[in-house]
Amino acid sequence: MILTNKPQEVQLLWQPKERGCHETLTVIFTAYDSLGLFRKSAKREISFPVTVLPAFCKIQAEKLQRVLEKKQQLNAYQRGLDFREHRAYRPGDSFNRIDWKLSAHTQEWLYREYDYQEEECSPLFCFWGSHSPKFEPLLDLYFSLWHLRKEKQPELLILGNRAFHGKDPGHTYFASLEAGDEKAFFAHLKKYAKKQIVLFVPENSPEVSEAIETLSKDRTVYLVYFVEKQLMVQEKDKICSLPGGEWIDD
Repeated sequence: MILTNKPQEVQLLWQPKERGCHETLTVIFTAYDSLGLFRKSAKREISFPVTVLPAFCKIQAEKLQRVLEKKQQLNAYQRGLDFREHRAYRPGDSFNRIDWKLSAHTQEWLYREYDYQEEECSPLFCFWGSHSPKFEPLLDLYFSLWHLRKEKQPELLILGNRAFHGKDPGHTYFASLEAGDEKAFFAHLKKYAKKQIVLFVPENSPEVSEAIETLSKDRTVYLVYFVEKQLMVQEKDKICSLPGGEWIDD
């Protein structure tokens, strides 16, 4: 800015560096004379109500969603659900559900589709918000996946300094969530556990191991976590490393 008695208009570009709910913004104005010899600074608090959400990781969340959907469909098929119809094979479909005998007659790969109960196959998406350097990147991913599936109203269980169970925690909750004491998490998870659980875990711990061991006895648990910067999805001894999305035995 130039030192002058005339009113001046200033445009600011503000790039938030972390989540949070803000009411004001601190701005430091610095002005110089035309020769650059004199300088004057002023600090101002301006009203600036804004909610900063977790980062939206669209590509990574879409890859995770595809992996989870394919695995859930395969599990539904393996439970022997009612056959519905044949359709043409699509890229990304599991080869396990191709009717090879019928395909040989039609000279086209035919894929078997099965009916299943949406409520039975709709998982509980649980965020295990323990203290960890990976808390923020995993929350970004959890928020992004919820945002992609929002129209389907997935059931959420978010554990941190404040627990939430329901369909939509709201933007303020996502912006202000902090890590919590994981010793109390398992009680919440047991209370709301469904037949399928997608569990986002920043760090392994005795509490996490106990929860997985107990719940896996009569439920399907998909564990989502980071190894360094690599996203992993695990079901029992089978591990999938994104972006490839191929399941391998541990």
